[in-house]
Amino acid sequence: MFAWGIIELWAGVGDIWLVFDKRMAGFSQLRELFRLAKEGLQIVEKLGFVRAQGQAKKDCGTERIAQAFGFETESVMKNYGLGGQGDYEMYRRIF
Repeated sequence: MFAWGIIELWAGVGDIWLVFDKRMAGFSQLRELFRLAKEGLQIVEKLGFVRAQGQAKKDCGTERIAQAFGFETESVMKNYGLGGQGDYEMYRRIF
């Protein structure tokens, strides 16, 4: 099971999120997740977004996933985690 969405921050710019269950570790489930998420990003672009951005905990393997969806690392957000714990990375995709 997974869910994703985009919150429009202002015209053309959205903050994107993705959550999936650890039980989706099987290849066929992940393949379907990637297919649906890529279709979703095409819809985001058709809706007029010119930038999508998202945050993920640093050094937890999300960089490869972000790159697979066409996102690039933009910055490191020091002490961004809950209670100021943990560094996160800001990813962005320009359409």
